[in-house]
Amino acid sequence: MTGNLRVGFQLIPDDPFWIEIGMTIDRQAHLRGLDLVSLDLDAAEVPGQDYTAILEEILAHQIRVLIFVEIPQPLIRLLTANNIPLISLVSQLGCHTGNCHHPNITSPVGMFDIARMGAEFILERLQGQGNVLAVGGLSSIGEDGRTLLDGVTQTLAPYPGITFHHIPTFWRRDLAYPQIVAGLKALSEPPAAIFGFSDSVALAARSAAEELGLLKPDTLVVGNNGEPQALAAIVRGKMAATVQVPTGEFAGQVIDIACRALKGEPVPRHYYFRPVLITAVNVAEAAVDKLTAISEMPDQLIGVNRRREQQHLTHIETSLAINRQVGAILNRWELTRKIVDQIRQHFDYSQVNLYFFSESERVLLLDGQSLPDNAGVLVGAAENEVFARALDSGDLVYVPDVRLSQRFTPDYNWPELRTRVVLPVRFGDKLLCLLDLHSNEVRPHTREQLMGLKALADQLAVAIQNAELYSEALTARKVAEKADKLKTLVLANVSHEFRTPLNIILGYTKEALNSPNPYGIELPAELTGDLGRIYRSGEHMLRLISDLLDLSRAEIDELEIFPEFIDIRASLEEVFQSVAGLTPARPAVKWRFVAPPNLPLMQVDPSRLRQIILNLLSNAQKFTETGEVILAVDVKPPYLHIRVEDTGPGISLEQQETIFEPFVVGENSGRISGGIGLGLSITRHLVSLHRGYITLDSEPGRGSTFNVYLPLPNLTGQLTAQLPGEGQALVCISRSAQLPAEIAELVHRFEGSFVKIGPSEVSTVLQELSPSILAWDATDMSDTDWLAMDILRNHPRLAQLPLILYGNIASEEHPSSFTNILLKPLSGQTLSTILTALRPQKAQGSVLIVDDDHDSLDLYKQLVTTALPGHSIYRAENGQMALDILQDLTPSLVILDVFMPEIDGIRVVDWLRANPSTQHVPILVISGKTLTAEHIKHLDHPRLIYQPKDILKFEEVTDTLKQVASGTTLLSQYNSILVKRTVNYLQDNYARPITLPEIAQAVGTSKNNLSEIFHQEMRISIWQFLNRYRIKQARHLLETSDLSVAAIATMVGFEDPAYFSRVFHSITNQSPKAYRLDFSHRS
Repeated sequence: MTGNLRVGFQLIPDDPFWIEIGMTIDRQAHLRGLDLVSLDLDAAEVPGQDYTAILEEILAHQIRVLIFVEIPQPLIRLLTANNIPLISLVSQLGCHTGNCHHPNITSPVGMFDIARMGAEFILERLQGQGNVLAVGGLSSIGEDGRTLLDGVTQTLAPYPGITFHHIPTFWRRDLAYPQIVAGLKALSEPPAAIFGFSDSVALAARSAAEELGLLKPDTLVVGNNGEPQALAAIVRGKMAATVQVPTGEFAGQVIDIACRALKGEPVPRHYYFRPVLITAVNVAEAAVDKLTAISEMPDQLIGVNRRREQQHLTHIETSLAINRQVGAILNRWELTRKIVDQIRQHFDYSQVNLYFFSESERVLLLDGQSLPDNAGVLVGAAENEVFARALDSGDLVYVPDVRLSQRFTPDYNWPELRTRVVLPVRFGDKLLCLLDLHSNEVRPHTREQLMGLKALADQLAVAIQNAELYSEALTARKVAEKADKLKTLVLANVSHEFRTPLNIILGYTKEALNSPNPYGIELPAELTGDLGRIYRSGEHMLRLISDLLDLSRAEIDELEIFPEFIDIRASLEEVFQSVAGLTPARPAVKWRFVAPPNLPLMQVDPSRLRQIILNLLSNAQKFTETGEVILAVDVKPPYLHIRVEDTGPGISLEQQETIFEPFVVGENSGRISGGIGLGLSITRHLVSLHRGYITLDSEPGRGSTFNVYLPLPNLTGQLTAQLPGEGQALVCISRSAQLPAEIAELVHRFEGSFVKIGPSEVSTVLQELSPSILAWDATDMSDTDWLAMDILRNHPRLAQLPLILYGNIASEEHPSSFTNILLKPLSGQTLSTILTALRPQKAQGSVLIVDDDHDSLDLYKQLVTTALPGHSIYRAENGQMALDILQDLTPSLVILDVFMPEIDGIRVVDWLRANPSTQHVPILVISGKTLTAEHIKHLDHPRLIYQPKDILKFEEVTDTLKQVASGTTLLSQYNSILVKRTVNYLQDNYARPITLPEIAQAVGTSKNNLSEIFHQEMRISIWQFLNRYRIKQARHLLETSDLSVAAIATMVGFEDPAYFSRVFHSITNQSPKAYRLDFSHRS
């Protein structure tokens, strides 16, 4: 439709009568060729409301006539002042007397006649005698029922036999009902007739009277409007009559007046409609007419509602889409760029600007992502009228058409601007920025659209605040890290400066104390004693320096341990003897070492264990003047229990609460002990790093006992904290009828349940027993034992149980024992690795390579030939061919791609693991595409390693092939899936900064364990892998895009382009620019 036929239509109340009126008007307007524009205008006057803004919105729609139900008087005055004719759908106060005339306003006068018609019907039925109750009106603005009330009172006034009461109510039934109940209770006698000023109010009054026992069988109930429920009530005898507004006649008059107004003709003072009284006599005919009218309404209702709902849903979906795009971005500059792009793209604005606000300087800074050429432009908060209004009101400012605005002068900086929306973006009470939306065409916005923009601004505020907090956190972390590094550097330097002269002092002192000494003379006893005190004081000073350095590392979570398997008894005895031998002579103190002759292998850091025991023994020696000092050790599943016991003065309960805190020193007989209170604090940190714990038992006057509990090892190689308590179940695995003495003694002292099974029962009985601790008699292990060990190692739960291992492993092919193993360095090895190294090796066989890419098949063949000379090589170009080969072949190794047509690698893996003859065959999965988390789940099998293509070097892959084929250093299934998840996490998050603690938390392990197992399976560190993967993505971008090197660096996760170039060169031997140039020449 052309703009000069646009008629505004206020959205009508949610009421059946008004819905019918509105749909009839809409149908009539469509037939007359009018463009009816729905306007969401408030009915009530709101204090402080800027009605000029609403006027501008109406003018922007090019509205020439407005049809309304209820609008505030200030808006009526503005509209009439701008010569916009107004057609009211309700009677204005006094219109039935002709006193409501305004040259540009017209309203109906039939309401008075409706009231008179209903009142006359009641008078006739009551024969001029009875109590009449009118219900409704006088509780709202606009059509407040006053006209109806005047009509009733004037009609009934001449009849003295009529007693009249009125109950004011709202028009909505749910709001009116409690008002009606209260009014009925105040009546002195039941009403003989009820006249409701709407049908819904009339029926509500009937229900309330019935509920209160005031409704008689002959009580008349009369309504107004002729709504469908009223017609049904008349049919059922629950209402006597209703006065119906002829909607077709009513709507026709409204549209006629609108058409005349559009032609410039004056509007009449009022328009009239003829109400119809509906009773039992004519209700059938009225119902048919109503049904016919209603049958035509659904399509129109659906059309209007569908448009409104579609607009609403589109806005919600758009806001959600933008929120999804920006919600996870924590980089401030990337976030603002994304906000600008997404809003411009989804809402089709010509220009989107972000102005960040400085509260202290009251200026707005234009963000560089909006207009790069004008980045950093400052705008004073008071210099721009629209910005000033948004800042002062704290609310959205909508300028429908800048050129028609009566509030703001046009902005010369934007000569083409027509529609403008400025939104304050707030987080709580804090103003973050202003969002300035421009359209170079007039774009009227509905109220839903504006509310949607405000909701979007709230969402963006959260995203921007998160980005700012993240930036602040990064800055704070960098400052803290710099301070920590500086502190650590200072401590390290001071430590070095102290250690050097101390080591010289200790070295010369020890030489002088030797017999014979380098000087060739015998030193006097007094001098020897003095030198001994110097030596002990120097060692004490060295320990203090080490403790300070360890404490500083512990505070920043940088104190690390490097566990390995050791003979725990020999290690503890050596530490004990070193302390006892250097202790000053105290005849009243005895030193005792108590331990069984054989203890199980333990996975600990030897140097840190020595530090733990030295600290505890030194502490005991310091406070013990008489009695004894005992270092004792025994197995207390699921822990190895080490205790240091003394007969010193003891520690009070008050002191025990803080004894493990830094710089807390004990008291001995009223004097402060030597030291600065770091030993026990460091000890607790070191025990905790071993996943153990330390306790103290002490009473004043009865000595002290420090108990250290270190977890027994398991087959995963991961230190795991255990939960001691009741219900522990010990299962011993042994082929012998009689248990070794060590296990028998353990069983004798064990407080839980105990079961002994043979190795052949591991696969069946063991899982049913649900053990919490395992003990293994490893004497002369057979093939059955090794098979049982494989089952344990590859079981996700059993592999994590504490394993107490006793005995010698020896055979003719592999004569060895644990004693032999312990003579070798075991750093970085797991209990599973040690056992596998002792396992007799079988003859090597064949390798099956499965890949649909011929170049990959050739490369893998070359790798296998290099890494595994003498192996037979079989090739399969797809999954089906591989399964056909496997029907007659049990290979010693399978190299497999995941993504292949028809039968993919996942199905081949499932077949291999489901087939008994191949379920133990090692598998190396190599894929050039990023695997999903679902793919990773399908690769959760024992003896399966996954590696992405084009990450490892040739020699690294060959090392991996040797590792997989031999099986000697394969991780447990539990640890291997952690590595696979880590690879998946790195591939999903490579484009942003990542930390090792974050990765460890995401996959569910400690950072130390993750670093170790990742390197063991992938042959490179986590950071090497991440950098290589990032460079792989960067190479792809250099080959396929025109993006700058700096942009590519940011996109693949490097914050510093210079560092990116150095890493790129170290991996590719070319700079990024040289690589791109070389690729273009090759292409």
